[in-house]
Amino acid sequence: MTVRESSPVVLPCSGSAQLYGDRRVTWTRWKPGGDAEIIAEIQRSGGNVTCKFPDRRFSNVVGGACKSHNEDYSLSFGAEMGLYSDYTCSTAEDPSAGKEYFLVVMKVMGSPANPVQIGDSVKLICEVTGAAKLKEIKWMFRNTNLQSSSVKVNDDICRNIHTITDVNMNHIGTYTCVVSLQNGKVNIADYGLNVSKGGAGSLSLGHIATIVTVVLILILALVVLSAVILKRRGKVRGTNVNPLSAPATASMNPLSRNADEDSTYMALNARPQSVYGNLKR
Repeated sequence: MTVRESSPVVLPCSGSAQLYGDRRVTWTRWKPGGDAEIIAEIQRSGGNVTCKFPDRRFSNVVGGACKSHNEDYSLSFGAEMGLYSDYTCSTAEDPSAGKEYFLVVMKVMGSPANPVQIGDSVKLICEVTGAAKLKEIKWMFRNTNLQSSSVKVNDDICRNIHTITDVNMNHIGTYTCVVSLQNGKVNIADYGLNVSKGGAGSLSLGHIATIVTVVLILILALVVLSAVILKRRGKVRGTNVNPLSAPATASMNPLSRNADEDSTYMALNARPQSVYGNLKR
C-alpha cells in the first residue's frame, strides 16, 4: 500500500466475519532493521472495546476508531515518512486470520513552492520511503515521461527530481510522480504547478533580493559622496582669510591723525587769518 504523506491510513485486520466477536488483536510494526514492535492491542469483550497503544503515534486516530467502528479491528493513523514498514495483525484465537501490509509513504513538493514566477526555475521533488521495495520513480506531464534524476538519500528514502528552467505559462498543470514497486504495484501522487505573471505585488524572492541589494548600494554611494563633499568644504574654509580679522593698514577714523597731519591742518587754518590781517592794515 502506497499513501501520500499526511493522508489518513486505515488498515483493516480482516474483512471476514471470523474476526467478529470477542477476541484480542495485536498490531505489530516491523522496523526496517527487522525488529518488531507492538503498536496497538485491541480487546473486544461483551460489546466493550479497549485499546492500548505502546506507540503514541497511533493513539490519536486509532482511539476514536477503536470506540466506533471496531468490527474489523482496523488500525488507523496519519501517514508520516518515518512510518513506512511492514504491518501485521494477529489474534491469539486464530493466528491464520491475520493480515499483512507493506506501507510506502510518498511526498511530492515544489522548490520554490507555488506560485512560481515566470522566468524562474523550479524543482519538482518526489520522495518515497521503503527504498528496498522500490523499482522505479519517474515524473510524467500530459502523458509524457519527463527527464529526471533519481538518487538514494539513504537506505530508506529515494528521491526523484525534475527541474524546469525558465518557467513560462505553458508549464502550468498537474505533474504526476509514478512509483513502481517490485511486486508490480504502481502508485501515483500529483503536484499542481501554478505560475504567476508577476507584477508589483507578486515579486519573486530573487527579484526582491536584487532590488534590496541595489537600494543598499545606492544608499552607501550617497553616504560616501556626502562625506567627500563635506570634507572638501572644510578645506576651502580653512584657506580663506576672514576680512574682519585682517590688520588695519590705515585708520578709518577721520578724527584720528598723526603729528604731521595735525601741523598741516593747523597751517592751512592759519593762512586765512594772516591774509585777513594784512587786508585790515
